Amino acid sequence: MNLDYFLINPFLLFLLGMLALYFSSEIIINQSVLISRKYNISKLLVGVFILAFGTSLPELFVSILAIFNNSNGIVIGNIIGSNISNIGLVLGLSIILKPIILQHLEKGYYFNLITLFVSTCLFVFLLLDNILSRYDGLILLLLCFMYLYFLIKYFGANHNENNSIVNNNQSFIKLLLGFLLIYLGSDFFVNGAIGISKTLGIADIAIGMTIVSIGTSAPELFTTLLAFKNNEKNLAMGNIIGSNIFNIILVGGVSSFIRNINVEFNQIVIHSNILILITLILILLILFSKKINRLFGIIFISIYLIFIVINFYNFN
Repeated sequence: MNLDYFLINPFLLFLLGMLALYFSSEIIINQSVLISRKYNISKLLVGVFILAFGTSLPELFVSILAIFNNSNGIVIGNIIGSNISNIGLVLGLSIILKPIILQHLEKGYYFNLITLFVSTCLFVFLLLDNILSRYDGLILLLLCFMYLYFLIKYFGANHNENNSIVNNNQSFIKLLLGFLLIYLGSDFFVNGAIGISKTLGIADIAIGMTIVSIGTSAPELFTTLLAFKNNEKNLAMGNIIGSNIFNIILVGGVSSFIRNINVEFNQIVIHSNILILITLILILLILFSKKINRLFGIIFISIYLIFIVINFYNFN
């Protein structure tokens, strides 16, 4: 196999991109946690901001590159598909492996759950006119800035520990290298996905909601399973909730602010309803259930599988 074949084969590009996204996200997450500890940032902020932001970077870079490749379907499909995947696949699988016991919710939960519900409904509402315009992107970005402001101001610092800042340039260097690797991985990944869609005759939006969204959700899957294994349920739930928020207000905001994104809403009505439904189920479970058992994990997985079937049935 020569180098030219390797570079133009979409399946190999896709696989290489997925591996790069996985390992680069791991680097970013690990170094972000180290930095957060040195700067005495609370565990809640680590979950919903540092981990969530780090695991949302693949969606951000993939969507930006898709914009410049005129693949609007991948952008919208990636956002909707990733959020459904995060809850249905990632959280569903995690709950099946280890049920969650929720007691004495931190006050930051309520703020993040409200933000998740508002941003999800707002995103679907903005798609009703068949376009996610620059003005819509500005609205999402303003919501993102407001979210970060209140998150850091009211739920950031851990006042129970001594503030001690340790200078560690090595962590910042590794973080920058992780960003570089995630960019290269995203480039391979999106080009591979577009090539696969053309090779198989599958619509871009179907690829975005399935293959691309699963690939860019790999960091969430890894970090969530690891958090559950270490009995860090708040960290894991914060990662899922925060990632879904950032996918909408940051990824959606930046992508549409760069260029208007046209989409046929009648093609994604069912997908949008599934997104709202699975998000609402998650919120209600967190608020009113002390234990999220394996039955709910099976329900989440089932909803995700139905979503996958609907995808390929509708777009082919």
